[in-house]
Amino acid sequence: MKDIESVRTHDKFYLKEDRKRTPKEYFKFIFKDLDLNLANNGKILDVGCSTGDFLWFLKENLPNAELIGIDVDEELLERARKEVTGVEFIRANIIEDKLDQRFDLVFMLGVHSIFDKIEQWLDPMVDLLKESKDSVIYVFGFFNPEDLDVLIRSRPSSTEGAWEAGWNLYSRKSVLDYCGQEGWKCSFREFQIGIDIPKNESDPLRSYTVMMENDKRLVMNGMQLVQPFGFFSIQPYK
Repeated sequence: MKDIESVRTHDKFYLKEDRKRTPKEYFKFIFKDLDLNLANNGKILDVGCSTGDFLWFLKENLPNAELIGIDVDEELLERARKEVTGVEFIRANIIEDKLDQRFDLVFMLGVHSIFDKIEQWLDPMVDLLKESKDSVIYVFGFFNPEDLDVLIRSRPSSTEGAWEAGWNLYSRKSVLDYCGQEGWKCSFREFQIGIDIPKNESDPLRSYTVMMENDKRLVMNGMQLVQPFGFFSIQPYK
């Protein structure tokens, strides 16, 4: 069977947004989990940093931290360099490019679902950590509470172009099992969004919320993909 040709172009929508002074809710959620002494005096990497919104947020709250962002899209990085001062931005792919720096904290926010295998995104992140028991990887995104991993591709109806990637749904169990096999400390925290996100009629791939009977919000998109968000904190070194 011929492999499905896939691309990732949807992230260009970040070029149309200006969210730096209105940080995303999950930025605040993750920040509460940080060791602030380590973070404010440490070296931090954001993998898949896009236009630098999260690094802007960290810069505002961790003035002493050394902050670096990497992304594969130069257009997004150009925007980040113009808007976020005091942060280094590098065009790099964590699979293909070897950085010569090591970090106290490594973040990957909403990016892991682009990859088709857990080791593709997790192993390179471990390689980027300082070998310290205090070093931590944070991975935020959606993870399946059911014991199923799902690979997902999408394209507009009645077209013949490449399929868009970026919504793979790994199970929480698979990530926990992988970390357990490697002997890494790993924990998961569920995230419940507390604000409404309206449906974007012009972009069906964008996430929106639906209010449930229990007063919790379900996050989904036009693919009818439910997105159960949360984040893993992973400490490979003892």
